[in-house]
Amino acid sequence: MSTLSDGGNSANVRPPSRIRRDKSRSSSKLKWNNVTSTDNGPIQTPSLKVEDYEPGYALRRIALLYESNKNEEVAALINNLSKSSLSKIYPQFPIELFIDGIPQTLGIINALYSRVFLERPHTFPVDKLPLSALVMQIVKLYARSLVTDLPKIPNWDRQETQCKNLLKIAGYADGIGILKMLRHRRRCLDRALEGLGEHGAVSVETSPIGEEEVKTEMMSLPAALRTELDRMIINCKFSSQKLNRAN
Repeated sequence: MSTLSDGGNSANVRPPSRIRRDKSRSSSKLKWNNVTSTDNGPIQTPSLKVEDYEPGYALRRIALLYESNKNEEVAALINNLSKSSLSKIYPQFPIELFIDGIPQTLGIINALYSRVFLERPHTFPVDKLPLSALVMQIVKLYARSLVTDLPKIPNWDRQETQCKNLLKIAGYADGIGILKMLRHRRRCLDRALEGLGEHGAVSVETSPIGEEEVKTEMMSLPAALRTELDRMIINCKFSSQKLNRAN
């Protein structure tokens, strides 16, 4: 724990291997060394109850657990922290990192958003706990669960329950904004698919060079380009053979 304290210069001296490990999950984004004056409480040990953790110690503990891939323990710690400690440290969490880590970090997100929502249902801090990015990750997760060709998501039943809970929070906190965002994404997708239909299939000549009858087929643009390239190569060889015979 000395390496994480705000103390003297000795706390900043770390062997190279430790520095590399700290960067392994970009957990340096957790500003556990920049805790406010609420970190001036007594030195604490893991034997204390979680609800008695001071904000600074709780933040350091979360950082260490997260960089050790102990996501379930992070979620449990967030669930059991006191209201005061959690409200002081959650703005320092790397929320974008947690959201990008879904589904592995879904438990952390669910615990954090649920706790904050219960405390502030009418003034949910969307500036610190974004909803749009979270909803899009959940949409991707649902889409993945429906694709049979991909590996099944571990513990999907449990994760689906967490997804539904987060969607309820998002709907209550900013339902209109979320619906507008989803409709906009849907329109963008529809336009992209329409463009794919217009330009994705093209007519290309497939009859051998020299034949009088011209045959064409509808192909995707990449396949059409390959076919046309093959025809050009054959045409060059055919022309070269005619020149050689003429000489």
